[in-house]
Amino acid sequence: MAGPHPPFNSDPQDSPGLESQMDPKPDYGYLSYNGSGKLQGKIAIITGDDSGIGRAVVLAFA
Repeated sequence: MAGPHPPFNSDPQDSPGLESQMDPKPDYGYLSYNGSGKLQGKIAIITGDDSGIGRAVVLAFA
């Protein structure tokens, strides 16, 4: 078979840090996002709210 085979070399990259220690702090848009209001007063059906982009959309609409 083609491709790499174990044992693999160690990864020289450090693990990511804690979010609480990041500077500047990450902006997920919960407070900074300002929508256009085009859907104001309308009903939206959003599927896939369990994880990923669907969850982000649900939180943005909430």
